[in-house]
Amino acid sequence: MKGMKSETCKGMLREIPGDFAGALLYAVGIYCFAMPADFATGGVSGAALILRHVAEIPMGQITILLNIPMILLSLRVLGKRFLISSIKSMLIFSVVLDAVAPLFPVYTGNPILAAVCTGVFTGLGLVPVYLRGGSTGGTDFLVMTLKHLHPHFSIGQVTLAVDGLVILSGALVFRNADAVILGMI
Repeated sequence: MKGMKSETCKGMLREIPGDFAGALLYAVGIYCFAMPADFATGGVSGAALILRHVAEIPMGQITILLNIPMILLSLRVLGKRFLISSIKSMLIFSVVLDAVAPLFPVYTGNPILAAVCTGVFTGLGLVPVYLRGGSTGGTDFLVMTLKHLHPHFSIGQVTLAVDGLVILSGALVFRNADAVILGMI
């Protein structure tokens, strides 16, 4: 049993460089492209963009706070190993979002190009996390828990509903109908 825990710990430590690389790409997409263009992406990152716009709280801190209830709700459903790995990835992402992404220049050009770059950077950032069966937390926890509790829903349906709510909320907060289109891109 002890050897199994040690191997699990070593495995998680080996994941850190991939987590960091993914977090850097994801954070650049959010901080350098979506934030200055005033639109919300889906998920907790989109909610963090909205709350940052309203309250000027660092987005990484917001993501941690928003993740706490989702972690508590999904603990029994998703399993301890998955949650611990996801919490590790989420914490790395939050630190990179607040401490590293601000070191990069922000893009203030065409909002459609900002939306495309947000999608490219965040998508590439999720690859190393998803390839090993992990998650960055957030609405992934909520979606997977809802899918477990309601197996007749597809993950796509649940994700679309949750992300759609966040993106629509962003349009209301940013007071811009284009924010819905940009968030969907």
